[in-house]
Amino acid sequence: TLSSQTESTTPIDSEPVRPFRILFLGTPEVAAETLQTLHEASRQSLLEEDTATPKLPPFEIAGVVTQPPRPRNKRSKKLVQSPVGQLALDLDLPLLTPQKANSKRFLDQLAELPKEEDGDDESATTATNNNNNNSTDVDIYPHGLAPIDLCITAAYGQYLPKRFLATPALGTVNNHP
Repeated sequence: TLSSQTESTTPIDSEPVRPFRILFLGTPEVAAETLQTLHEASRQSLLEEDTATPKLPPFEIAGVVTQPPRPRNKRSKKLVQSPVGQLALDLDLPLLTPQKANSKRFLDQLAELPKEEDGDDESATTATNNNNNNSTDVDIYPHGLAPIDLCITAAYGQYLPKRFLATPALGTVNNHP
C-alpha cells in the first residue's frame, strides 16, 4: 500500500545514519559552560525516547580545541588547563591544544580519520585521561578526528585560517556567549 511505502524516509538497505560530528573550540569558563550544555544535549540526542517532543538530530562531540596549558600566575611554573580543556578531560573528550591554529600538524590532524583501536593500544585512553598539566603538545589526543561536520567556537582566542574553516562539511558557527 502507499501508506506503508511512505512511512520510512530511508531505504531498507541503507546503512544507519551516523551522528553529526561537532568540533568545539573555546577557552574561558563561559565557553566551558557552552561545552557542558552541548555535551548534555549530545547525550540527549543519542537517546531513543517515545515522546511527542521533537528530538534533536543525533550528534556527538568529536573533539575539543583550546589554548595550551599556561602557568597559573607569573610566579608559578605549574601549567594548568583552560576551563574548557579541564572540562574536556573530565568528560573524556578528545582534546587538542595547538600553540597556533594555523600549524600544519594541527590542521592535518583535523582532516585525518581516527585510527582503529585494536584493544592493545592504550594511547587514546592514556592521552585523554592524562591530567599531566605540564604538557603543551598538540598530541593530547594523538589520533585524527575526521570527519568533522560542524565546528562551534565560543571565545577560543585564535584566528582560524581558511584551511581550518574549510574542514567542517557544514561550516563553522561562532557563538558569542
